[in-house]
Amino acid sequence: MSHFCMNLQYYIMFEVLEESWTEFEGKMKNASDLDTLIEAHETYLNNIVEKALLGERSQALIRQLNLVFDLIMRFQGFSGRIQEILKEASSKRRLRTLRAEVESAQGNWGLNGDDDEGGDAEGEDVDCFPERFLYSTRYELDAIKGDYKILVDGFLKLFPTVPHIDLGLLEQKIIFST
Repeated sequence: MSHFCMNLQYYIMFEVLEESWTEFEGKMKNASDLDTLIEAHETYLNNIVEKALLGERSQALIRQLNLVFDLIMRFQGFSGRIQEILKEASSKRRLRTLRAEVESAQGNWGLNGDDDEGGDAEGEDVDCFPERFLYSTRYELDAIKGDYKILVDGFLKLFPTVPHIDLGLLEQKIIFST
């Protein structure tokens, strides 16, 4: 997903903005009057809108791109939830280690059997994740991966519908990174 975003950003930065700016600079230097300069500027802006997939003829592409971005945001949210769970597990483990050190300092070996801090509410060890967590995580990641492949393939299949834009380099980079 990050490759997709980076390659799309590269395309917009260098294939759209920089290339269009270079063309505009050349037309600016050769402009003989204000009308020619205004026309060159309008052409420059129209080229950017079209090449950046923001034009009327690119609406199907932009809708598909929005679906890809929605999925990327879904993955980001999922990743954040996983990170929070890992932080919580790490905190529990640190707390358990500190309690064991306190017990050892008091002459006891580790934690005594009366402590219920060693596991979670279902009695599972803090060093292990519940099987249902691992299964649901794997399931959701597989679902996101499958949806991502479908959405990106759909995005690429729409490229021929915009023959007025050369998306060859973007297509190569996306195909290479998926």
